[in-house]
Amino acid sequence: MALPVSDYSVVQAVTRALYGDMLSQSAWQALIRASDYAAVLGLLSKSPYGPHLEIDRALLTPRRAVYQIRQHLAAVYSQLIDMSPAPAGRVLEKLFHHYEVDNVKSALRGFEARASWDHVLHLLYPMGRYTNVDIG
Repeated sequence: MALPVSDYSVVQAVTRALYGDMLSQSAWQALIRASDYAAVLGLLSKSPYGPHLEIDRALLTPRRAVYQIRQHLAAVYSQLIDMSPAPAGRVLEKLFHHYEVDNVKSALRGFEARASWDHVLHLLYPMGRYTNVDIG
């Protein structure tokens, strides 16, 4: 049974609004030209990723910054999954699970390299309630 088009209208509107959060070509060029890590953080702090980077700068290593930015991705996926009609929500959830495969690969590489869990943890995508694995 097909769902009415109106069931998808809110998801469509939110998705279109999210295009405004994407980094522009000029923002990418500025990031590429950044002279150092502090300059990159300064540029990113003015982007939609800024709120995710508002942690103690001593803790904000490059690895941790990537992890924090991935939280934005997880939040967007969660928002879209939650507001989508069931069939589309299940598709989005399955797409999001592809990041879980990357998490398994990162964990295995960390195990093989005898890295600490704290070191590996910030390589992972935060999956929130959409994971079957407790990485706490």
